[in-house]
Amino acid sequence: MGETKEVTDMDGLEAHVDKWVALRRSGRFQEAGELYKSQIFPLVQKRIKTKTGEALWSKYYGIMLTVGTSPEPLILTLSAVHPQKVFFLYTKKSEHFLCDIISGVDYLARGEVIYDRELVEEARVLDIYQKIRNKWEEWGRGCNGPIGVDNTGGKKSMVSAAAVAAYFLGLDLLYVDSEEYLEDIRAPKPGTEYLVILPNPLLALGDLRSDRALELFNAGLYDAAHSMLEQ
Repeated sequence: MGETKEVTDMDGLEAHVDKWVALRRSGRFQEAGELYKSQIFPLVQKRIKTKTGEALWSKYYGIMLTVGTSPEPLILTLSAVHPQKVFFLYTKKSEHFLCDIISGVDYLARGEVIYDRELVEEARVLDIYQKIRNKWEEWGRGCNGPIGVDNTGGKKSMVSAAAVAAYFLGLDLLYVDSEEYLEDIRAPKPGTEYLVILPNPLLALGDLRSDRALELFNAGLYDAAHSMLEQ
């Protein structure tokens, strides 16, 4: 897990969050949504950048992200880091959320960082593996820093495929987590989000099993490699 910095409520976020929670609990969802978009989320973006710190902000050459139907976590990841390249894997259902993500990240909206995107079918796990591998190979030719994969967004099949690809290719796997989850409204408490680098399970395997799993993955036998990883 990456080191995070403590932040204080100098920006008044807590008062907005208290009001937002009350609106959600009283069923006033439209008002809650408007408050979140206009007042809360911009402050959440600033907080996660502060928590993450400068070390991660400038660490990555490229970030690959799986796109689901909730753009906010991906915007938070891209608010916490500033890569030179960005690559989105999206489905037909999630394509229209790309505009929200791009407009929500300053350096993408201004065209300062070039992004690429590819359509995938969420059930075609091997296709997702291959697209990540292809982009890794493409970036590797001019790469001057680490590459990360964020699998916070997307359905389980996409999330799993991205995770396994990251593990076998030796990429950092990033995830937006939260320190507090509000069970009754089924949402993280705004302002408690943070970016974490997940541990690679390959490091826990013996050398022979790790080498064999990597051989299977590099040979395109993704299902067999995945099975070995889960043993």
